[in-house]
Amino acid sequence: MPDQANVACRQAGYSLGAWAFTVDSAFGTTGRSGNRSMAAVDCTGSEASLLDCSYSAFGGGRCNLDWHWRERMAGVYCKGSWHLL
Repeated sequence: MPDQANVACRQAGYSLGAWAFTVDSAFGTTGRSGNRSMAAVDCTGSEASLLDCSYSAFGGGRCNLDWHWRERMAGVYCKGSWHLL
């Protein structure tokens, strides 16, 4: 997960990358709606965006994810940030 966290922070404009990442929805669950289209994200760390990493896409009838996936969302703390992304 550290490579994915660094890519996520750089994509959000924090060039220093991440200082920590969270798992199991540490910031809370995502609810039943919203755009959650990426799973099993795998980055090398050199990508400019999470969309450049390999991942599995949810689609079609999977837009409302079951409880298991809503409880498994990741988060990041970025270096140089004073707020959560």
